[in-house]
Amino acid sequence: EILTANGLNYPTGYLGPATRGKMNQIYGCGNVTIPLTSPPISPTPPPPPISQSQKEKKYAVLLINFDSNPVEPVTKEDVKKFYFDQSNPKSLSSYYKEVSYGSMKLVGDIYGYYTLAYSQISPYSCGYSVDDVHNYIKAISDVNFDNYDGVILTIVPGAGCSAGIPNGLRRMINTTSGNKEMGVVYNFVDTSNPRDILNGWAMPHEFGHSLGLRHSSYVDCQSNTITGNIFRDCKILNLTVTVGCPADNPMCSGCSAGDQACIALHAKGDLFDLMGSNEGGLSVYQREKVGFLVDRQLNIVKSSGIYAIEPRGTNTLGVKAIKIPLREHSGDENNKDFYYYIEYVRPIGSDEILSSRGELNGAFVHLVNPNGLLYMIPGYENYDDQAILDMSPHSNTSMNIYENIKDVVLKTGQTFKDEKRRISVKTIDVKDDKLVVEVNFY
Repeated sequence: EILTANGLNYPTGYLGPATRGKMNQIYGCGNVTIPLTSPPISPTPPPPPISQSQKEKKYAVLLINFDSNPVEPVTKEDVKKFYFDQSNPKSLSSYYKEVSYGSMKLVGDIYGYYTLAYSQISPYSCGYSVDDVHNYIKAISDVNFDNYDGVILTIVPGAGCSAGIPNGLRRMINTTSGNKEMGVVYNFVDTSNPRDILNGWAMPHEFGHSLGLRHSSYVDCQSNTITGNIFRDCKILNLTVTVGCPADNPMCSGCSAGDQACIALHAKGDLFDLMGSNEGGLSVYQREKVGFLVDRQLNIVKSSGIYAIEPRGTNTLGVKAIKIPLREHSGDENNKDFYYYIEYVRPIGSDEILSSRGELNGAFVHLVNPNGLLYMIPGYENYDDQAILDMSPHSNTSMNIYENIKDVVLKTGQTFKDEKRRISVKTIDVKDDKLVVEVNFY
């Protein structure tokens, strides 16, 4: 009576004059408070763009070469433009400005070149270890690391050495005022690739690790219904491949330690999250983890209803994901701190490339535990904290893994059921500006 007359298919969550008048007529009162069991469907016009002050993340960039090859293939100006220049749309700072909805500004200072001997850093002639950072810090005495949130080691390989793969992490650094946890990124100047000499293909991902982000995994349960223990019944794929392990290990790839072709095939994660690949934007959970969201952009759902979700790439205050706590619906202590995150991806901004990577028209369902998905399993305490669930699983085990991972969305009319916790999610509608899902607790 109200919706049809106003040209609506779904409730908007806004109690307009027609709705209020009808409720007053039914209940015989002039002031009615209606408890809503569902959040509002995305309003029209859409929420205004976010306007918030940027919080600075300040990194020290150390330009380093070695006495066996004391060359300077990139200038300080090159490095500044690549890392920090927000007028450069391809800079690291521009990427994080976008995925943080404008809340993060990456800034920094550039030092060097410092010419070091390999013997100061590592016992290996060309190799490096993530623990070498302490030796670099010790060798460079004119930088006050207390003034920085992190450090980017930009390293020219020694003579006869090829550029290593960039690597990001968190480390305790011994500064003048004591130990301090900092983000650390190893970036190796790749003179063999002058078009991408500073590894733009990898740096957003590795910088994410320096902020504390873990990899995003992929889980294939061969069904869109979960009836038991997801870590017993499903296969987990990750960028770090587990080899030579028992078949009942959910992490086991089935690859032997020396089978590089098998390892390369299984080194896959969530193709639709920067931290599961090296492309696209960050998942909503990853953005939440590093403080890029405001409260209203994440809808914590504990009751059945119909919910709308905006594309995660739109720079507005609308809901970017719904978050379903699993422990609310199970007495099993193993469900503690597990959540389903439902989000929507469109080819917008850094997510534009994902339209060529796989299917986007549907709901993306992630399983999340901030403690780590496998934190209760000895040896896996520090494992990834997010995995995408395949909503279009393929029972044909001969199908290429990459083809499986490309098609993970819950499409219109499809339902995902977690029978153990009695939760279902159904995709109701998919439009460019919003996804509509129905969540039921039964």
